[in-house]
Amino acid sequence: MTDRRGKIAVATLVGTALLAGLLALLVCQVQAEDDNPLKTILDKTELKYKKLDDTSWIVPFDAKDNKSLDVYVTYNDDKKKFALVFATVVDKDDKFDYNKDVLLEAMKLNNDFPGVKFCADVDHGDIDVQSEVLMTTLTPEVLSMYINLVAQMADDNSKKLNELVR
Repeated sequence: MTDRRGKIAVATLVGTALLAGLLALLVCQVQAEDDNPLKTILDKTELKYKKLDDTSWIVPFDAKDNKSLDVYVTYNDDKKKFALVFATVVDKDDKFDYNKDVLLEAMKLNNDFPGVKFCADVDHGDIDVQSEVLMTTLTPEVLSMYINLVAQMADDNSKKLNELVR
């Protein structure tokens, strides 16, 4: 009797160890996906994109006048609580000094479109249009909407803002 109980105990221990190992593998897989929730959401959209680095992607769009427009998707904080979706509208040399007409027009656009903002990135000489989205509110549909909104805003306002640059 004791021999049989011993064999059952060993079989139970082996089975438990195997089950624990499988569960550990599953947990590691889920954690790996959770380490990059933005990519997981981006994968579920129907958008084509290119990887820039481990936390950033480029979504290309066909813009007006047969030009291409890149929308960047990344995190705006180390804790990955916010996604940042942006596109460059005006691209000048680093430290470019924008005149007040360009900045005033960008401020007007910020008032007209509260879901996005136009920002001067003086260090890189850019004016970008961007949106910051709380990750807990992000779904594939919402991310697609923000990417398309940023692309459309950049495309619609690029010509005017570039004309105002002197």
